[in-house]
Amino acid sequence: MPFAPYAALIAAAALWGTNPVLGRLVGVAVPPVTLSWLRWLVVLCAITPFVWNQRRQIAAALHSHWRILLPLAALANVPQSALVYKGLETTSAINVGLLNSSIPVLILLLGAAFFSRPIALHEMAGIATSLAGVAIVLFQGSAEKVLALSLNRGDLFAFGGMLTWALYTLLLPRRPPLPLLAFVFCMSALGVGLGAPAALAEAAFDRTPNLDSGALLGIALIALGPTLGGTLAYSYGAERAGPLHAGVFIHFMPVFASVLAMAVLGERVQLYHLAGFVLVLAGALLALGFPRLLSSAPRRSLPTTGRPHG
Repeated sequence: MPFAPYAALIAAAALWGTNPVLGRLVGVAVPPVTLSWLRWLVVLCAITPFVWNQRRQIAAALHSHWRILLPLAALANVPQSALVYKGLETTSAINVGLLNSSIPVLILLLGAAFFSRPIALHEMAGIATSLAGVAIVLFQGSAEKVLALSLNRGDLFAFGGMLTWALYTLLLPRRPPLPLLAFVFCMSALGVGLGAPAALAEAAFDRTPNLDSGALLGIALIALGPTLGGTLAYSYGAERAGPLHAGVFIHFMPVFASVLAMAVLGERVQLYHLAGFVLVLAGALLALGFPRLLSSAPRRSLPTTGRPHG
């Protein structure tokens, strides 16, 4: 099914669109590293029964492929989301949403720098079109809001999260040939292990979490929705459509986040919402090389001439 990877990427974007809202709500009670660590701990507990019969295969992969699994976990698990949650403490969700749209550009640039992949003209044009659509949605069609955007400390933390995710996307095709859920288990276990010292240090030297019923519910929603559901959908789509194409679909995340904000806050659909979504969709199709997508098989990975630098 040629469209299945792209449907999965859209589903991932929709799930991730809930993360800024939930992160902002839960972040009042739970500090960023602890929040990130707890969400992956919940994911680890949730999927363990489903991969128990694959434990020998998982153990063999951890033993044989730890050199790629450790960097993937360090990029995409606790550290990446902790950077985003840290950013949300001092910057707006609008800024974080806009910075998410830098990921496809980062994938292009990092792919060219470290994977010797040329940037096609139609890909650049499609990403620019999608960025224009995202900007219309995020800034509500207001030039004044565009001019008022500034990068503060929170923006820099959030941008660090986008950079780590772009690197993860480029490295994902190199992962060991595990079933998807078993791979997520490996990532969760390594992420929880790597993040535990940082979470303990945060609780000791910064602030301790207030794990009331609302915070626990929020953590569960983050874990099972954008974390587990989004990771499974994105991994499935990225491996079959290729990291560049997967990155283009990240443009849909701010659109879904805006729709969620309208539903929660009772905002009305405006013309700029519709205009922005049309541009996001048109840009994604352009970057994908539509209509060749209708007749060509999805590409699994970037063409490479060697391993990444470093």
